[in-house]
Amino acid sequence: MIKTQMITYQKLNSLDAIVLAGGKGTRIKNYLKGKPKPLANIGGYNFLDLLLNNLTKYNFRKIFILAGFKGDQIYKKYHKKQINFVQIECVIEKEPLGTGGALNLLKNKISNNFFLFNGDTIFDFNYFDMLKYKKEGKHVIALKKSFFSNAGNKIRNLKINKNSEVEISNIKSKSIFINAGVYLFEKSIFKILSKKRMSLENDILYKLILGRKIIGIEKKSFFYDIGTKKDFINAERILIKYLKK
Repeated sequence: MIKTQMITYQKLNSLDAIVLAGGKGTRIKNYLKGKPKPLANIGGYNFLDLLLNNLTKYNFRKIFILAGFKGDQIYKKYHKKQINFVQIECVIEKEPLGTGGALNLLKNKISNNFFLFNGDTIFDFNYFDMLKYKKEGKHVIALKKSFFSNAGNKIRNLKINKNSEVEISNIKSKSIFINAGVYLFEKSIFKILSKKRMSLENDILYKLILGRKIIGIEKKSFFYDIGTKKDFINAERILIKYLKK
């Protein structure tokens, strides 16, 4: 058991993490006070501080922040900084490229498989676990059961087949899987990205799921999204309380 953990740690230590921090926060803009959504104030903390402090527990080689809307604020705060001895590098998209197009900006900076995280959610589980499910030529995403589908998203109502591959279900269930914004990608994903504007979920993941290239793992861990007014207001009580544990 100890040997397995050491090997897994060494693999993770050689991998980079990317944070998608391009959200405008339209639904909570009245609470942002001119800041981009990832810099939203949660109980005296920037949300991105909370996310990065959680991620740097895993000692990634480097964390890249892809900053979009008002990205200069994020760049000024985090570029070339270290958090828990992990180097942070910020890249700003000069024009709106979508989550898929923005990711393409890093194709010459990433040399290995990498982790990707949404910049407005925290899904707290042991990211080492995703390496156990990795198969050659396939990517891994973490899924969470939810009573709500991702409205307007082409990859809502997800299921996991007997081969652990993610599929899109046409059947609405009381309990469905949603994409929780934590990914382990092969570097080969850059081959299907472009400089044009594109959505990671609706364009890239949709295509990969149809091609049975996505392994799904269910996690029942703590998950929090600050995207709605209600969740943002409750974040100080729920999210901060959880993280302080």
